Amino acid sequence: MAQTNNKKSLRVAFIHPDLGIGGAERLVVDTALGLQERGHVVSIYTSHHDPNHCFDETNNGTLQVIHYQPPVFLPRSIQGKFHILFAHLRQLHLTLRLIRSLNTANPTGASNKDIDVFFVDQLSTCIPILRLLTGKRVVFYCHFPDKLLATGEAVEDENSPTTAENHTPPRPKMGFLKKIYRLPMDLLEEKTTSNADLILVNSLFTSRIFKRYFPSIKLDAQGKRA
Repeated sequence: MAQTNNKKSLRVAFIHPDLGIGGAERLVVDTALGLQERGHVVSIYTSHHDPNHCFDETNNGTLQVIHYQPPVFLPRSIQGKFHILFAHLRQLHLTLRLIRSLNTANPTGASNKDIDVFFVDQLSTCIPILRLLTGKRVVFYCHFPDKLLATGEAVEDENSPTTAENHTPPRPKMGFLKKIYRLPMDLLEEKTTSNADLILVNSLFTSRIFKRYFPSIKLDAQGKRA
């Protein structure tokens, strides 16, 4: 049974790129379920949702999932290349489709324009667009900075002792062309992330890494912009 309290029930829209089966997806589903159990109205917007490869809650009616299929000219990649570029473009397509729907009723009969908060994770590209065109609050959940995942280099936590047992040898660094390709992507990630009203991370370790590699983003102890 949903919990009730005296606080206002919010309409929360999650924006997630690929609603498949994975750790990030499990976290999004659990967060959405938790909010729903507390009496909030939740919907998940995604660019990919395969009914045959997803968590049950996203396919059995427990959670409302709105799937906007990207056009054919926005694949996930081209011959295994340009993943992050197309990920940005696919999220922008998803976001614009969502914003266009704000004056229409969703499957529950409620107007999408009544959305109170957007919950964005993995990709931060859409954050400034959401804030500019909707004026709504945006929460960003950072699983781990993409700029570090892309380099393939080991990240050591300076607060943990380094021993022969726990030391991870560095992987080969990026070539010149990939560095040129990644530069605007990394700048975009940091700049758009800084536009969020609230930034959440999944661990103290990620919090330390976030602060170290996104030095321009100043947050208070609650994750709000300072």
